[in-house]
Amino acid sequence: MELKHKIPDNRAKHIMSVASLCYEIAKKQGLQERECRKAFLIGYLHDIGYSFSKENKEHPIIGYNLLRLCGDISDDILNAVKDHGDPNKEQTKFLLILNQADMQIKGDGNRVTVIERLDDIGERYGYDSTEYINARQVAKICGLL
Repeated sequence: MELKHKIPDNRAKHIMSVASLCYEIAKKQGLQERECRKAFLIGYLHDIGYSFSKENKEHPIIGYNLLRLCGDISDDILNAVKDHGDPNKEQTKFLLILNQADMQIKGDGNRVTVIERLDDIGERYGYDSTEYINARQVAKICGLL
């Protein structure tokens, strides 16, 4: 596997914003501090696969495989990274938090409405793309639409 590129500044901003919002959502849900920190970590790691993916849609599984190389990472972290953005996966507590946060942070790291986020995804991938269709379904599952 060859490193595609360093993480661009806008992607880094997106990652940090998603991580912070994951923590905030977990806090609002009344989760214990340890789980809130785990939610932050999931948000921070959710797009790590972009650095090695040839196609953007591969980034969740590539991120999952990268994290597995580290060993001793809990399944709830691994699976949230692997399954984010996929409406067909079991929506576990941490996956729901991650999807909810990711659907409110634009690709440049700015917090937006879910409609603005969907437009961001539609403009980048196409409004008839699997990525856009899945994002709409995920937003509905998260109760954002």
